Parts: sequence; C-alpha cells; structure tokens
Amino acid sequence: MAENTTSSGIDGKIAISEGAEVYGSDGKQWGRVEAVGAKYLTIAEGLFGQREYFLPIRFVACGDLDRVELNLPLVDAKAQALTDAPEDEPIFAGSVPIPREEMEAVGIPEPKRADIGIGENAEETDRVRREKGMG
Repeated sequence: MAENTTSSGIDGKIAISEGAEVYGSDGKQWGRVEAVGAKYLTIAEGLFGQREYFLPIRFVACGDLDRVELNLPLVDAKAQALTDAPEDEPIFAGSVPIPREEMEAVGIPEPKRADIGIGENAEETDRVRREKGMG
C-alpha cells in the first residue's frame, strides 16, 4: 500500500494511504482512495470501484492511513470532483521517472520505502507492517 502526503493539517502535511476510506464533512462515506497524486485524490466508488472521481487535494481536511475526511459535504465534494483523469496531474500526464543520476546531481535524497512509507529504515518499516498485519 503506498502512502503519500498532501499539504494540509497542523504541521503542513498529512499522510494519506491508498485504500483509505473517504468521508464528506457530513460523515457520509464516499468510497476509497485509489491513488494519491500531487494535485488530486483518485476516489473509487462502489464495491468494485466501478466509478472513479478525481478530487483536488485542497478539499482534504485531514487523513491518515485508514481514513480521509473532506472539508465539504459529500454532495458538494462530488460536484467539485472530475470524472475524467485531469491533464494537469503529473501521474496522468505521461510523466516519466527522473533518472537517479539526475536526482543525485541536484541533491534530491533517496526516497523512503514506497510500500507504506513509514519507518526510518527497511527493518523498522517491516516491523510496523507486521504489527499492522500488513505482511
């Protein structure tokens, strides 16, 4: 399960995980997070994710690995969401990975493990995964 962060919350960042349940500010459940992009959450609605919505990140009030709460009621959130993949979202715009050499040349650090993104190292991440029953 991948974890990404969005800019929001008290410390400027909150963690949102793929698979987290999404709720409007009215407490109504919408669906689950299918993907977390730089600008949008992809939300799958329905038992088998029959319908996808692309909601701008700015509508996220708070979130964690299990739950995302929006800052507007569900009906308003759906009205703000796109039903087609947004072209201004890097993960949908045909972006390509930056080669490691280029990242090192400009001083971008190696990312933490992408599977759940927690822990200071692989051993700690594996320990947390076991504690959460994730592997």
